[in-house]
Amino acid sequence: MLLEETLAYEFALRWRDDSYRPNLQHVDWTRFAHLLTHNRMAILAAPILERVNASIPHEAQKLLTEQTEKYERSAFKLGQSLVSYLQSAQPKNIDTIVLKGLWLCEKIYGNSAMRPGGDIDILLRKEKVDACLALLEEQGIGQFWHNLMHDDYFTRHHLHQQRCTRDLNIWFEIHWALDHPYTLLTVDYESIFARARSSTLLGAPIQEMELPDLLLSLAIHLVKHAVYLPSLVNSEDLPRIILADGMLMYYP
Repeated sequence: MLLEETLAYEFALRWRDDSYRPNLQHVDWTRFAHLLTHNRMAILAAPILERVNASIPHEAQKLLTEQTEKYERSAFKLGQSLVSYLQSAQPKNIDTIVLKGLWLCEKIYGNSAMRPGGDIDILLRKEKVDACLALLEEQGIGQFWHNLMHDDYFTRHHLHQQRCTRDLNIWFEIHWALDHPYTLLTVDYESIFARARSSTLLGAPIQEMELPDLLLSLAIHLVKHAVYLPSLVNSEDLPRIILADGMLMYYP
């Protein structure tokens, strides 16, 4: 692999290691900045680059800074909307598990902007979906995108519903299942909720999955978005394929 590709993997593996001091003397900063931002790693990389006092050319630094600021703005807006929903959902007995996104950023990465994504994924018991949709409607989150498919389509093909704000800046995906209706997975969701414990996220009440259930949810999500992995897992080029697909931030 190229130096910049090798460094991207080093960053992903060692970003929590305060003693990590990479040698960046011969880095092609244009290539490296594009590689990091393509893989959504600008925020992860920032403390490493600060630690070694890296001399980054203006255009490369601009690219990294723009992604950092974009993710911080997104995390703030998504966090506000999620907290508003969670605080209203608890009195209505709508137990909610927050999937991926902000939960991972806060609980695993310790930075709400690390990789917040473009939407808010939540998992509910199926019988609570209608109540959740009604609550979101009250909060100005509804079926405002003119290209949004009918709910029956999402029920049949995706096992979730989608809602958004009028400006299309905040999206919720309301899941009652993690798997796809056309797969052979048989996840026991009632047991997931039975094992979940009460916790908080951004100061708001949530249900938090047990570790094995969390790992299962992340694995299912990764397989859905990286369908090439099973056929390429033994490929010598897999590291470069992951980078080309912009997927490295899903692995650290």
